[in-house]
Amino acid sequence: MKKLTKTENDRIKKICDECCMKGDGIGDILKKVKNYLVSIGKVVGPPLLKEVVVPLIVQYAKGKAGLGLKLAGQGKGVKKPHMVKGSAEAKAHMAKLRAMRKK
Repeated sequence: MKKLTKTENDRIKKICDECCMKGDGIGDILKKVKNYLVSIGKVVGPPLLKEVVVPLIVQYAKGKAGLGLKLAGQGKGVKKPHMVKGSAEAKAHMAKLRAMRKK
């Protein structure tokens, strides 16, 4: 496989960045990069897509994962319960509260 020049590599990154800024989906990004790669050559396209474009898209997706809209109460501010209901820890805690109430 021929190596791409720095200019071609930068152009592909620019296409991915522009698409991400527009809010295009992964399919749209792949189509635009594919159209650019067709001009370079059909032989270089598939390996290049695997080695350059897909890692860029995966990196972008990992950075944006979980940043969409959520239902009320499911944001980052929600704390996990400190005890699991029915656990030995919870039973001991409740016994301690009952003992305090009887004093």
